[in-house]
Amino acid sequence: MEARNGPNRIERPGKILALATIDDEIAGIGGITRDFVDSGWLRMRRFYARPAYRRRGVGRRIALCVLEHAKPFNRQIALYADGTQAGAFWPTLGFEPMRRQTTHVFRGHT
Repeated sequence: MEARNGPNRIERPGKILALATIDDEIAGIGGITRDFVDSGWLRMRRFYARPAYRRRGVGRRIALCVLEHAKPFNRQIALYADGTQAGAFWPTLGFEPMRRQTTHVFRGHT
C-alpha cells in the first residue's frame, strides 16, 4: 500500500488523507502530500467523490478540510484536475488554472 509503506506515507509532516462518510458509507476521499514537481509546494491528491454524492457538497467539504490542514505550512498547493467538471470545481475554491503536470494552483491563504 503506497499510503502506508511507500514514499507518500500519510504520517509525514503536512500530509493528510480526509475521508467523508454519510450514513456509514464512504462518500469521498482526498488528501495532500508534498508536490512531486516542486518539493516546496504541496499537492492535492487522490481526490474523489462517489457519483451518488457529487454535487452535494462532499468534495467541497473535503477540500476545505484539507486546505485548513495545510494553512500552517503556508505553501502553494498544486493539483491535476482531470475533466471538465473537476477543472471548473477547483477555481471555486481559489485555485488558478495552470498547464503541464499541474492544472491548478492555490497560492496560499490571504
